[in-house]
Amino acid sequence: MDFNGLKQLLQHHGLIPVGIRSGNQDQQNAASMAGLPIVHPGKTSPMELIKNKPISPDDATKLVTTPIRSGMQLHAMNGDLIVTAQVSPGAELVAAGHIHIYGALRGRALAGAYGNKAARIFCRMLEAELVSIAGYYMTKEEMSSIPASTSMIQIYLENETLQIKAC
Repeated sequence: MDFNGLKQLLQHHGLIPVGIRSGNQDQQNAASMAGLPIVHPGKTSPMELIKNKPISPDDATKLVTTPIRSGMQLHAMNGDLIVTAQVSPGAELVAAGHIHIYGALRGRALAGAYGNKAARIFCRMLEAELVSIAGYYMTKEEMSSIPASTSMIQIYLENETLQIKAC
């Protein structure tokens, strides 16, 4: 299937493709090469998706230079995830290591997904729905009391409590 052609056709008509659902391994690989993630509908938790995904050496560190749209899920199974654009509400980032976002974080970010308590989340603007380090998490409501910052923000774990500070 020509996913690049399909993507261009949809964009020509003002539609933005966000991913594919299902398909065989060859179709999933072709979609991935076209920049379309696999969408997992339903109530599967992010950790269940991580546990069931095979690990490959290509997952060490991922660099993404396009905006992450609502409904998209990105995984860096063995290392860091670097996003040079914004992360929309409803999007999800999961990394075994650090997560770096050089735009606004409005979705969910889960760093240290396999229990790495030294992992950190860095972002330019924090408007996240949820942030998590090694399973310790903070929701948008809990972050609302944190003053806005004009510099980079880092989120890290200290004494089993998430800390949010300007860099």
